[in-house]
Amino acid sequence: MSDSIPLRQKLREDLTENLLVSGVAVVLAVVAFAVLFSLGVPFIVLFGCVLAIGTFVPRIYEEYWPSTRGRGFRIGWTVLMAVVTTAIILVVYEATLPFLSRRYAAIVAVVITPLAQYALAALVAGRRWPV
Repeated sequence: MSDSIPLRQKLREDLTENLLVSGVAVVLAVVAFAVLFSLGVPFIVLFGCVLAIGTFVPRIYEEYWPSTRGRGFRIGWTVLMAVVTTAIILVVYEATLPFLSRRYAAIVAVVITPLAQYALAALVAGRRWPV
């Protein structure tokens, strides 16, 4: 028998450590999807935005800010990061659209957005990229 943590316990700890940030991020990802869909944004950009908000925002929070922060800070940080993430993906998409087809501009935006999220978090937190 191994002394490692059972998968069930590890999964529970990962999901509940910053459950508030994860829950708010998922709700904001759905809201962003609805708003961008109503504006006629291409599906791949919608999907990339939902993915960036729903998965990368909680992950970045875990990497750069301690979970001991107050509830208000965690909610505010998540809302701000979701807005910034949406802005990043839209700006990159619109900036590359004159040079690339819609499909490639969307792909570039989806790839660059998580990189920009991590770079921004590292800059604000004053730390290096997570290892």
